[in-house]
Amino acid sequence: MDPQGVILEATGGWERKVVAVLKQDVPVIVMNPRRIREFAKATGKLAKTDGIDAEVIAQFGEKIEPEVRPLPSPEEEEKRSLLDRRRQLSDMLTQERNRLERMPRNMRKNLQRHIDFLEKELKGLDQEIKQGMEMDPEWKAKNECLQDVMGVGPNLSLALLGAVPELGHLNRKKIAALVGVALFNSDSGKHRGERHIFWGTSPCAECPLYGHSLRDALQSHYPFVLSTSSESREEV
Repeated sequence: MDPQGVILEATGGWERKVVAVLKQDVPVIVMNPRRIREFAKATGKLAKTDGIDAEVIAQFGEKIEPEVRPLPSPEEEEKRSLLDRRRQLSDMLTQERNRLERMPRNMRKNLQRHIDFLEKELKGLDQEIKQGMEMDPEWKAKNECLQDVMGVGPNLSLALLGAVPELGHLNRKKIAALVGVALFNSDSGKHRGERHIFWGTSPCAECPLYGHSLRDALQSHYPFVLSTSSESREEV
């Protein structure tokens, strides 16, 4: 057997060791599992087993012929792991702060200690990321370029750098589709339907981008909403 390439599903990082070994000999493509699953449904395969998955992935590669993209180097993997960890800490911090508002009084001290710990860890990680950027001109330039865009601050910039390594390598239309903010047609014959966004292939980028877009829209068109309570915002 002389394979032309290998396709793997992204499995939350478990695939990285396999990719590191295989990429030395053959092209390796890591696919979003959602695309593989949708392909399986389109071919009528609704059941899911290891054997069926292997067959579907092989058929997907044969029929779709996904583009082979450069895999990250060990240095890029290290940078991405820093940014991934920052996102995880930031998410945990947001969750704990939200819990604090409705937590019984006897548990608030415990929760506050965890919040303080997460804030300390996040601050230390930000310092490590800053030092890394000073040593990597390309990484620093991308961060500065992103923050030149109106509405993009340090948090969103770091989230995008970690979740969308394709930035700088694809055009704006492909990037918009990749992160799930592009509008797609819904037309049939003479009917012109509404344009809608679809979830992209970088789920970690979708939430921060959507949140920032929603905030900017509210500031532009409904500034009064931002000054109201959370209950009133939900009603709007």
